[in-house]
Amino acid sequence: MSWWDTQARIRPWLTGLTVLLLAPSLLFASLWFYKEIEKVQAIDFSLTGLKLIRAFQPMMQGMALIGRPRRLPDHLTRSLAEIETPAQSAGFPEKLQAFQREPGLLLAHRQARDLAAAICRHAEISSSTS
Repeated sequence: MSWWDTQARIRPWLTGLTVLLLAPSLLFASLWFYKEIEKVQAIDFSLTGLKLIRAFQPMMQGMALIGRPRRLPDHLTRSLAEIETPAQSAGFPEKLQAFQREPGLLLAHRQARDLAAAICRHAEISSSTS
């Protein structure tokens, strides 16, 4: 038996051993990377929720100053529809319409607070800040 025959028989074993040792580390690295990506996506989703809540400020100011909410920005209704997933319907557009139709300041303030709380719960803002 020559040296080349021995090397040819050892090579598959070395390849198998290398794959056997590297596969778990690659698996755990990919799982860790996936977990980190999920954290970033959750923070991004929470930031979207915060931006939506912040967009209500001019509407509430208009309600307090002139007795009716200012014109609703078009991007706000689109953003509310986008943040709402089909599996977890929270009724954001309906709550926004209820806020706009409310004639009294106190009830409109309650509607806006309920909508902001629903967005906070849906976007899981409190869990993303910790």
